[in-house]
Amino acid sequence: MPYNNSECGVIGAFSANCAQTDANHDELPEQSILNQNYPNPFNPRTLIAFNIIEPSYVSLKIYDVRGRLVRTLVNEFLEIGFYEKLWDSRNNRGEFVSSGVYYYQIQTDNLSDTKKMVMIR
Repeated sequence: MPYNNSECGVIGAFSANCAQTDANHDELPEQSILNQNYPNPFNPRTLIAFNIIEPSYVSLKIYDVRGRLVRTLVNEFLEIGFYEKLWDSRNNRGEFVSSGVYYYQIQTDNLSDTKKMVMIR
């Protein structure tokens, strides 16, 4: 059975809204963007933030260095907004992953981007 954890939390001064718009923003985003995760390197949690400028189907996935899917964080239609998603170092089966380099990739109607992050145990 796939792992489905909706745990949200706080990382330092950052709170994870688990793929919901951030009410702290008074304006709509000006561009779709995938931000660098924070913190990086991390243990055991990191926050991935992104902006969507038009309603779109969004896929946010984490891959290992061999290109194998580790975890799907977002796989749904989202409205315009600022989003944050917490990754707790678990794969889709709920197991903790090992230390190493991972890539997270976003796909929307107007954005395709990949960034690197490092998990240290």
